[in-house]
Amino acid sequence: EEARTTHIETLHSFAHLVIELLMLSIGVLAAVSGFARTRGWATLATRVTELRSLHDPVALCLIGLMLTHHRHDSAPLAVRFHQVQGLGLVALGGVTLVCSLVHARLPRDDGATTPLRLLCATLWLLNGLWLFHMAYFLYLLPGRVGLHHLLWPSSDVDESVVVYLAIDG
Repeated sequence: EEARTTHIETLHSFAHLVIELLMLSIGVLAAVSGFARTRGWATLATRVTELRSLHDPVALCLIGLMLTHHRHDSAPLAVRFHQVQGLGLVALGGVTLVCSLVHARLPRDDGATTPLRLLCATLWLLNGLWLFHMAYFLYLLPGRVGLHHLLWPSSDVDESVVVYLAIDG
């Protein structure tokens, strides 16, 4: 009974818990950093920011790697959507790490930092759009049916994913 309440009865369910805890850790550290900054607690804000410069990229990459192999929906299109989401998060983690390293060496207003910040923001946006796209196109209706199933039920999986990715881009 305890396993059911903690969501660890299977490795698959435990994977969900790990993904959610990693996402929560990113959010909590961001909140603590922002709160410390607004309260004028410079030392704490600096320490948490330093921690996040490594934690966030690693957490994003781990979530991404888990999603590339996660199979809560075995439909081929759903699997591919999760793989793309996972790769997008790995890319975001890599760019976030590069941004952290560059910002540690260069002032914020240096010309080299702007394109990196824009790339990082774009990857956050694309990952968010992809999640919305996945929700509406795969899971909008009961029974794991979405707009994709209604509009193009017999379409090629890879072509569908590429078209949807191009729309989001």
